[in-house]
Amino acid sequence: MFMKNWSVKAEAMYWDLGRMNVHTTATGVTAFAPPPTASYGWLANTNIGWGQTSVQYSGIIARAGVNYHFNMGSMPVVAKF
Repeated sequence: MFMKNWSVKAEAMYWDLGRMNVHTTATGVTAFAPPPTASYGWLANTNIGWGQTSVQYSGIIARAGVNYHFNMGSMPVVAKF
């Protein structure tokens, strides 16, 4: 507590869910479509996605706050039955 009825809080949480490596190979794609104004179609060849990708699933969550405490000097309320 830094003043009457006031306090400060702080926390940090580190999480690490590991690493994932993804290996891909070259994939050829051929597309055929007729153009709107010509009597013949066109071909397109592309190589998609080859190599390696690595992803790290980790991070830090930080929180901070200020609290106000009501009725700090009095006794707590207790229910009586």
